Amino acid sequence: LLDTATAVLRPGHHAAQDLRAARDAGVRIWAHADAVTERAVDVGDGPVELVDLDAVATLLGEPETQAQWW
Repeated sequence: LLDTATAVLRPGHHAAQDLRAARDAGVRIWAHADAVTERAVDVGDGPVELVDLDAVATLLGEPETQAQWW
């Protein structure tokens, strides 16, 4: 989750349940730590792992990676 997509982490967001369902199905979900901090989103024990952009770039460079953009 980059930039404004981190809004899905807020309680009550219309797609929050979908995000948890994806995580429960085994999808690895990352959120850009700076974007989460800038938006003062409390992820608590939420469905994401906070990462920096270097981690995102490294992951996207791996051939077996499938990214979902929305």
